[in-house]
Amino acid sequence: MGGRMRRSIPRSGVRRSCVNAAAGGAAFAAFGQAVAFAGLAAGAIATTPVSAQTADRSVQPAPWRCSVRIPERPIMPCGADPIAGAPGFGGVADSWLRIGQPVADLRLAPRAPQPEPGVALAASALVPGAGQWLLGNDRWVPYIAVELWGWITFLNRRSDARSLARDYRDLAWFVARRVSVGDRRDTIFEYYETMTHFAASGTWDADPEAPGVQPEFDQTTFNGDLWALARSLYFPGGINYQPGTGPYQRALAYYLQNAIPPSFTWAWGDSFLEQQSFRELIRRSDEAYRTSTQILGLILANHVVSAVDALVIGRLQGGRSDSRLRIGSGFEPAAGRVARLRIQATWRW
Repeated sequence: MGGRMRRSIPRSGVRRSCVNAAAGGAAFAAFGQAVAFAGLAAGAIATTPVSAQTADRSVQPAPWRCSVRIPERPIMPCGADPIAGAPGFGGVADSWLRIGQPVADLRLAPRAPQPEPGVALAASALVPGAGQWLLGNDRWVPYIAVELWGWITFLNRRSDARSLARDYRDLAWFVARRVSVGDRRDTIFEYYETMTHFAASGTWDADPEAPGVQPEFDQTTFNGDLWALARSLYFPGGINYQPGTGPYQRALAYYLQNAIPPSFTWAWGDSFLEQQSFRELIRRSDEAYRTSTQILGLILANHVVSAVDALVIGRLQGGRSDSRLRIGSGFEPAAGRVARLRIQATWRW
């Protein structure tokens, strides 16, 4: 009877043991996953070289691999289906940690080589901010922003200047230049600027019936004022020389070279408001041209500053010293003269 007597275990006890085992297995699996991901983040769980260094690879070390391996047996709760996965644990069989399964494979690759400082300088000189971008520096953003703003502003101001120039040329032709001879011909800016200071250009030849050219004597006109200036320059002592003499001929040549000819004659007459509008258009157009020129200088300065900044960043970040592009400067002594500044750029092929 004693041999046949066996201590029976209630089914509830078996179920409780299986549940306890499942809970312990789940906790161990969670702990293993936590350790694996912690090792991946820290990069220091286990580092083993892929291959031992040999004699022919003694100069260049082998790459290193960071691997995390799990326990020797797969962890699954009691009663779990190896195909469908463990219910309540959110995974399938392929997602469980297996023997020898590497959780992470991290290769510590060397840092990408930095471009040469000379290359960064040339890139930023061509496009501001390009050298900083190649070096991985965030300072490329303000340089490219200034470049874009500068060109947009330059083009806008230059377009405004051209539009205003067309307006004042049209106003001058339809109002003041109605007395001119021949077809319309526009000319340089100084001519239109002169029209703002004189109400009329004056006649080219004061007496067309007399032989030769008789200068204008009315000093309220441009030609009359010019003839007064010519006499003050070529008539010494205030003497009034007669036509045909040397001083008179030199003064007349100066007048003929600078006086307003009949094809560009103007006269504002009683059009005072139109002349005032003409002056305002001239002023605004000239201001727009000056502003565009200043913006162009700012764009050039942005190129220079960005290039120098890229060169400094490349040197500070330890760019290679064997740069193909070399830029140097220095003073050359000269006998009996001030030393000359020498700037030299060489490219090594």
